[in-house]
This record gives sequence, structure tokens and C-alpha cells, in this order.
Amino acid sequence: MPDSSWLEITTAIGCPNTCACCPQDVLLAAYRGPRLMTLESFVMILDKIPNGLRIDFSGFSEPFANPSCRKMILSADKRGHPIAVYTTLVGATPGDVDAIAGIPFVEFKIHVQDRNGVCRFATGEDYRLVLARALDVIPCAGLISVGGPPDPQLCIGQDYVTYPTQSRSANVYPVQEKAGRVRCERPAYRQNVVLPNLDVFLCCMDYGLEARIGSLATQRWDQLDRRGYDICRRCERSTVDNTPLPGTPPAVAKGQKP
Repeated sequence: MPDSSWLEITTAIGCPNTCACCPQDVLLAAYRGPRLMTLESFVMILDKIPNGLRIDFSGFSEPFANPSCRKMILSADKRGHPIAVYTTLVGATPGDVDAIAGIPFVEFKIHVQDRNGVCRFATGEDYRLVLARALDVIPCAGLISVGGPPDPQLCIGQDYVTYPTQSRSANVYPVQEKAGRVRCERPAYRQNVVLPNLDVFLCCMDYGLEARIGSLATQRWDQLDRRGYDICRRCERSTVDNTPLPGTPPAVAKGQKP
């Protein structure tokens, strides 16, 4: 599969963390279905997607909020999928970390709380033990923060990357809609998010669940309806571009249908 294609797994609806930059209230109001993805549902997903497709454990909530997350990661690795994990490690155990330590992750990014208070979650002794274990046994593990530098007590001696907050297509704070035709900076709209009910949405900005592109309960990966949606006009990662690109689905202008 091309490097620009991946499927983000939302293992749970209802994140245990309280991050000001994450519109969990919008997601909870829009979602209908089971709160936790079952291992059986995850295996069904693996049966519907191409061999070699990258799988990201991230999506709209903390992946380890689902007790089956470890088994899902191991199942994906057994099938030969490249795997990335984006996690706060809240909900993970030392046993989880040790069980997946041998996987050659594409990325393993640990989101730690920031010193500005934008992202806050439990950071007691048990959490710190899991964090230290992950940094010790997962070779590519690295720290990230959002909205400000990390809490200095959580990144002693560690490099880190800090990202700015985003509007999540106006789901966190209002933004000016872009005029004209817009398209994603990533080609072909092939970075999609699947939820516990197996509905698939366009991307990780769509916390309001506006751009449903299909369901892996009834469709396969190549049958999903990938194209520009209205949320793209409110997204920081879209650009105004009237020139069609080879192999890229059509962009959508306000007031026009694709």
C-alpha cells in the first residue's frame, strides 16, 4: 500500500483524559453504537482491508482505554500490517508494554501532559512506571505534547516535540471557512478513521461525525466513498486549489456537489 494510506482505529468512545484541545463532548453527542470495539470487530476490520495497509492506534480517543488494545495490536502485527501508536498510556499496564515491545512500530508517540494545562490526565506513580517502561523497551518511543512544552517532571532527559492546538475543523473553536475549492494536503483522502460500530469517517478532524464514508461492517476498504466534504473547508490541513491532481478524487466547493 502507498505510504499515504492508513486506517486509524478508535478503540473506544469516551476518552478518559480531559484535554481542552479535544472535542470529546462533540463526539459523544454525535456517536451511536457500542462504546468499546470488540476484538471480534477488529478482526473483521482486518479481513476487510488490504494486506500491508498501515494501521494507526489513535483515532478519536486514547487507544488503551479499551482493555483489548494490546490484543488488537498483536493481531495486526501478526497479519503483517505496519503499525503506529499515538497514546497517552493512560489505561496501559506494564504487561501491555512488555507484550508489544518487540513489534517494529512505524511510530510510537507518547502524548504527555503539558505545563500549560491544555492536556491533563492521571499521572500518578503507576502511570509513571508505565511511561518509564515504554521509553525503556520500545526503541522508537518518543514524547510529544500539545499546546505547550511537556510537564518537566515527565520528560527528564528526554527529547520531545510540541505541537500547537488545532480547531479540529471548528469542533474546538470557530474558524473562517475557506472559499473556493479545497483539498486535503494529504493525497486521495486515504487516512480514515474507523469507530467501534465499524462506521468509517473521512479523517481524524471529524469529531462531529459529519463525513461518514462507509462501514467496514458491510464494505471493503476500496469501496469507501473518499472525496472532499464540507469539513475540509474548516480544516487547517486543507488548501485552496482549483487544479485537479492526477489520481486525486475531486475537491468540493461550497454549494457544489461532487
